[in-house]
Amino acid sequence: MYETYRELVGLLGHYGQEISTILLPEIPPDQITEETPVWVLRGTELESLRINLKTLMERIKGHSGGPIRMGRKGLNFGTSAIECYLSKTDSVFPGDVDSVVVDERNRIRGVIEYKKHTLADHIENHLIASYFYKDKRKYERLLALTHYYSTESNLNVPLIIFYYASNSVSTRLQLLQSIEHDTPVICQDSGNLDSRTKGAKTVFDWISDMPLKGR
Repeated sequence: MYETYRELVGLLGHYGQEISTILLPEIPPDQITEETPVWVLRGTELESLRINLKTLMERIKGHSGGPIRMGRKGLNFGTSAIECYLSKTDSVFPGDVDSVVVDERNRIRGVIEYKKHTLADHIENHLIASYFYKDKRKYERLLALTHYYSTESNLNVPLIIFYYASNSVSTRLQLLQSIEHDTPVICQDSGNLDSRTKGAKTVFDWISDMPLKGR
């Protein structure tokens, strides 16, 4: 775990970013309050800072464009009890970056968002446009991040959505270019693929074929 953390410190250091880790306590959801402690670890020496959940909620809103709600029901299942608790407030825990593609020079060349398709319906009926109204803030963050990496490295760093089905061999990839008038703009679409022969390789093909902005 610590080695992974140090690798991230080295990777993001190229972009002038300082990494920090938030440790969330695992306690029964009905015992969580705004005074529940949360720990923030920063820097290569893992300097520890204790804050409470109320402070974390204020910082989420401050760095995420203001308050936002997921809906009245929130999350029934999540990666932590805190995340489920926050899903019912106006400080929904920020989504993470699912994956990045890094080249041999330790440069970020692409950001990938994975979308698991579990329904019996065709995957093409459940692409980003079908649920974008709920996930707009997440994609705004991801686009901002890819724009930052593109600017700092003078490279094209695309945001690729990787759809994969759990009940078939279908996969699909889309390249999200921007958000215009609250609508996702897709500039490249692979169409449905057979994951047994194509899929992740297409991600690398797309990135390899994209012209570099610099050297």
